[in-house]
Amino acid sequence: MRFKKDNKGIVLTVTNKRKSGSIIDLTGRTVKMQIKDLATEAVTSEVTGTVTDATGGICTYTLDTLLANAAGDYDGEFQLSQGATYLEDSFTFSFGIDTVVKV
Repeated sequence: MRFKKDNKGIVLTVTNKRKSGSIIDLTGRTVKMQIKDLATEAVTSEVTGTVTDATGGICTYTLDTLLANAAGDYDGEFQLSQGATYLEDSFTFSFGIDTVVKV
């Protein structure tokens, strides 16, 4: 996936499933996405998601804060927790942010 830097209003919808394919019930859980710069291994931002269908495992993330990061390549890690306890394995994906060149 590639995004343009500073794009606004992009919403990522995620259906959380186990490796077996079964839906993860998000009732009472907190969802967040942690972003790591692949070049430096530094965590550059965290985005808290919104659970939109708990029993269906669906949540959304608004990417405005994420896309303020510098151009480059990143890993995103979805994390599910209840209180201070992480309940499931995390899920990761890779993406890039490109600089918009204005002419």
